[in-house]
Amino acid sequence: MAKNVWGKFSSGFLSVILFSTLPLPMAQAADNPPWVSPIQVSTLAGDGITVSGDVQISVSAGDDIGLSKVEFYSANGGYLIGNKTSSPYTVKWATDPWVPDGEQVLKVIAYDTSGQKAGTSRTVYVQNDKTVPSAPTNLHTTAKTNNSISLAWSAATDNVGVVKYEIYNDQIRIGTSTSTSVTLSDLTPGTTYHLSIKALDRAGNVSQASNNIIETTQDFPPTVSPLGVAPLDYDGESVAGNVKLSINATDDTGISKVEFYSANGGYLIGTKTSEPYTINWATDPWVPDGEQVVKAIAYDKAGQKTESSRPVYIQNDKISPSTPANFHVTAKTDQTISLAWDSSTDNIGVIEYEIYNGLVRIGTSTTNSVTLKDLNPGKAFNLSVKARDRAWNFSSASITVRVTTETSKDTIPPFAPANLQVTSVTDTTVKLEWDAAKDNYDNISPNVKYEIYNGPTLLATASGLRTTVKNLNPNTSYSLTIKAKDAAGNLSEASQSVTLSTGVLDTKAPEVLILSSSQSTDKTITLKWNVPDDNYTVTGYSVYQNKVKIIETNSPNFVVGGLTQNTKYNFYVTAKDAKGNVSPASSEITVSTGSVPLTPPSHVIAGYYSGWSTYSGSEVSDIDASKLTQINYAFANIGNDLKMQVGDSYADTQKEFPGDSATDPFKGNFNQLKKLKQKFPHLKTVISVGGWSWSEKFSEVALTEASRTAFADSVVKFLLTYGFDGVDFDWEYPVNGGMKTNVRRPIDEKNYTLLLQKVREKLNAQQALDGKKYTMSIAAGASANFAQTTQLDQISKIVDYIQLMTYDLHGPWDSVTGFNAPLYASSAEPANAPNVSQAVEVFLDNGVPANKLVMGVPFYGYDYKEVNNANNGLYQTHTGAVFSDSYGEIEKNFVGKNGFVRYWSSESRVPYLWNGSTFVSYDDPESMAQKAAYIKSKGLAGAMIWEISQDPSEALLNQLGKDLK
Repeated sequence: MAKNVWGKFSSGFLSVILFSTLPLPMAQAADNPPWVSPIQVSTLAGDGITVSGDVQISVSAGDDIGLSKVEFYSANGGYLIGNKTSSPYTVKWATDPWVPDGEQVLKVIAYDTSGQKAGTSRTVYVQNDKTVPSAPTNLHTTAKTNNSISLAWSAATDNVGVVKYEIYNDQIRIGTSTSTSVTLSDLTPGTTYHLSIKALDRAGNVSQASNNIIETTQDFPPTVSPLGVAPLDYDGESVAGNVKLSINATDDTGISKVEFYSANGGYLIGTKTSEPYTINWATDPWVPDGEQVVKAIAYDKAGQKTESSRPVYIQNDKISPSTPANFHVTAKTDQTISLAWDSSTDNIGVIEYEIYNGLVRIGTSTTNSVTLKDLNPGKAFNLSVKARDRAWNFSSASITVRVTTETSKDTIPPFAPANLQVTSVTDTTVKLEWDAAKDNYDNISPNVKYEIYNGPTLLATASGLRTTVKNLNPNTSYSLTIKAKDAAGNLSEASQSVTLSTGVLDTKAPEVLILSSSQSTDKTITLKWNVPDDNYTVTGYSVYQNKVKIIETNSPNFVVGGLTQNTKYNFYVTAKDAKGNVSPASSEITVSTGSVPLTPPSHVIAGYYSGWSTYSGSEVSDIDASKLTQINYAFANIGNDLKMQVGDSYADTQKEFPGDSATDPFKGNFNQLKKLKQKFPHLKTVISVGGWSWSEKFSEVALTEASRTAFADSVVKFLLTYGFDGVDFDWEYPVNGGMKTNVRRPIDEKNYTLLLQKVREKLNAQQALDGKKYTMSIAAGASANFAQTTQLDQISKIVDYIQLMTYDLHGPWDSVTGFNAPLYASSAEPANAPNVSQAVEVFLDNGVPANKLVMGVPFYGYDYKEVNNANNGLYQTHTGAVFSDSYGEIEKNFVGKNGFVRYWSSESRVPYLWNGSTFVSYDDPESMAQKAAYIKSKGLAGAMIWEISQDPSEALLNQLGKDLK
């Protein structure tokens, strides 16, 4: 085409070439017909089609050689309205009185100068009617509610037809209808309306109003929820002390007030005029014990009312029943033990007895005898009984009776295990899992063991519900079954069989590792190495110290502990793959430990050590006290004589450790603490009394001058006897909260201060005798409620430190996942959601000096199972179990393992883990550094740790020690 070939030349140049080389005549331009736009009509009625009176008709038109004229027609071209020979192409069409009412087709034709033409058309409806419709009649109501009225009427007549009805309230239009009925919605309840109807025809003529009717919408009484009462005791009906009454109330016109009554409406407790409809009812000492009917009455603005009531049982009794006497065994079999005792007495009556095996409740009875059933044969029990009255006061435990169930020969085999499955196969191993087998004694029993067979040949045994069968032959077929064996040796039938073939033998070992050391302290050396390449997954590593294997781990790093300061150690490491092939040893490296820091931390770093940690192998001697200023030993208890006593005699004073002497006045953890102080002279040891489980007697201890004095004297005696440097009070909690069995009183708020003052007096007196400063502290709940139920401004003048338990801010009790100890609030949570900095500010605002406030940090977290898979598990619902995990367990089982990915909350300054179904909230060195920086920025005294044994690698403690130096 010429344009593509010659496009680089100008049009003039091209013309010259064409004329000079192609002596042909020029072609004439084509003549196209005119173009015409759609017809525009004005003024149109609201329906977009109806016109009346003088109407303007217009188009836009054009042509390549020019227009000669444009003609305008009505009657589908049958009547010429007019023509225009130049733009604008507009004419006026006078429809009244010349054009009859009804449908008309307008047409426009444009002609060019050569006679070609083009046209367009449009339909309109001519309506010049001036006759108004007749007035609607028989307007009446067909139905009404509190916010609607339904109406009907007889139709109006009109010469051209009614197209719509308008509904009026007085002179205001409030609705329309194209039929002879309508429902007016969204009206105001209890309101009077003056209603009438008018008809409209197509020409917009409006009729006179119909007959007028007066209607009033209905007004319903208030709707109320069942009356809420809190807190209720376990029986679901007893209350004591300060009781919160609440209801939810709504009404179509609004609630004017809610009145709360006791004595079945006989006594007005109080009135609320706005939400929340909640009131406090002080039952002690004003309301006598016994049944009461509480009632709430809600009134709406029209004066209608609705009430909600429920019975409760007032029980402010504080007197415990007498101790059950003559507790004894009356009979026993292999699965039952029958017991009896003399009835206890009580001022209001005993309603239940609880039977304990050691500290675990295993039965209840409403009489003075019981038969414990479904016990295991040949099992020893340490049994005692306590009496309980209606106010949940418990007696002291009876004498302990040791009894063993009879042994019985079991001849019934378990059921065959079901659902045997192969989960993985290698060249020499197979992993199996199955469902638990039921047994006659224990239903699903932990005493049932399992045997795995290849045909008739026994290959392996297992005690759980999964196992790995090893030492199989490569490239070999197997047919496996499993049998269950109970404690009596009875063997079940075989399960269904599974067939499999092992793989070809793998002999390729992983590559050689590159070993290095990233950090060392006086007691630890941190090793790390690369993850080597291998044709199968590398499953573990062996770490060797001075040629001796010290651990197998699946992590590419390890902290070697228990070392001696200023000492050289040699290390190398090997890798093992899934086929059992072991790599050559890495190059051996030599690393030296450092010296014990001579300078203790400048801030308080107080670590709680729980006495029961010794049962899991975490000992006092394992604690690196160079980074601590004090150890809070948890816990001492309060005896029935309301004096301080040892909590666990075996762990605290009796357990023997290497190096103990026969001349030591006591052994156990208390003796180990004395030895730890000899190694770290700066260290203080503090005995913490109470805790969640042992706070039930604090209210009694604090109640009178005599009880406070006796307890304070016992504190001084305890410190002197066992060599502690101070005492820490962990009362959970004064006034309200804590375990259901706790004694609670409103006067606890004042008495707690008096108790602490009395202990301080006794410690000061002892200091005057021996010149030693004894410390005092309290553990405080991280909530506004704790601040409101204690006299913090006065307590802070008595104690050395207030240790704020800024953890457990979210946990298993919540319906959604959340952070255990978020430093700051998250924008994704409600404004009042708890966080660490919020709790600190509450205590500072309540008069606690910053240099006496110690902020708690957790060395544990929570993992939530079966979490909704959204937002990486954060703030999601969960349906599975929730477990508390030490930082050591989180390091071992979660971080970088089992598909878990670590995330960081930039708002709350804490990490979390997620693998698609399990959410883990915890603290790590990064969040510890953030919290240490916050402590220093606020001028706080330091950090308190729960619990020191939960960080075996000392990763968290090292970070705190470094940042709070």
